[in-house]
Amino acid sequence: MNDLEDLKDAMHTTPDFEPRPLDLDTVMAQGGRLRRRRQFAVGATSGVAVLALLVGGAQVARLGGGSGDGGGTPASAPFAAGAPSQAPSTAPSAPPSVEPADPRDAEPLGEVIETGLRTSAGEHVLWFTPVTSQEIPDTTFGLMMGRRTADGELVPEVIINETEGSDRAPGFHSPQGPMNVNGVDVPAFGYYAGAEATKITVRAGNRVVEAGTAVWSEDPAILAFWFDPDKVTPDTRLSKLTAYDKNGDVLPGAGAGFGVG
Repeated sequence: MNDLEDLKDAMHTTPDFEPRPLDLDTVMAQGGRLRRRRQFAVGATSGVAVLALLVGGAQVARLGGGSGDGGGTPASAPFAAGAPSQAPSTAPSAPPSVEPADPRDAEPLGEVIETGLRTSAGEHVLWFTPVTSQEIPDTTFGLMMGRRTADGELVPEVIINETEGSDRAPGFHSPQGPMNVNGVDVPAFGYYAGAEATKITVRAGNRVVEAGTAVWSEDPAILAFWFDPDKVTPDTRLSKLTAYDKNGDVLPGAGAGFGVG
């Protein structure tokens, strides 16, 4: 018998074991956990989570209604318990699961920050928003980059949040590089934790560019920052992100990197 005949014989041979049945409940549960992990995926170098909220973004995870990466759960609440069985169970009950809330549905925490950067689709604005996830218990808020349309509607675009340790630990948190979402250049942005910070700069290619900044109305120790997309473009090499105090002294965290998508 030649090799080809050996192969045909092997393909038609019944295995000596019974294939294990597929546990659909387990597969669905694991899939749900994976979706939640992707929703707050950790960047390899920057330790950030980035979510694009507009469908069609080329390099970013989506948060569409019912899409795989977005979850789309409108509120953070335990799942409803099933109907009780006739006979009491002796097995311990599992703690209720809590789905992460969709930050798009939450009211801004504090005042909306105007950047003065205008596009044909509206002005780029920033606002802090609640973040709730059992997997990152030390993170309670994220920073949203979006647009305010002519009629005053807030349109979310990209959210960033801390995924390692406290979201108020001193230093930079979640700096996001510039990107293009649906044909619109979204500015590089992030936030710095530390009441001393008054100025943020980055080296963009061979130039040092100063960021626009605004103190969070709910916490004066949190400084949001953003860069003009005409000066810091998606193809610009960024380095030496630095925070300074009012005396011009460099604060902790200098050199933090940017995540993109």
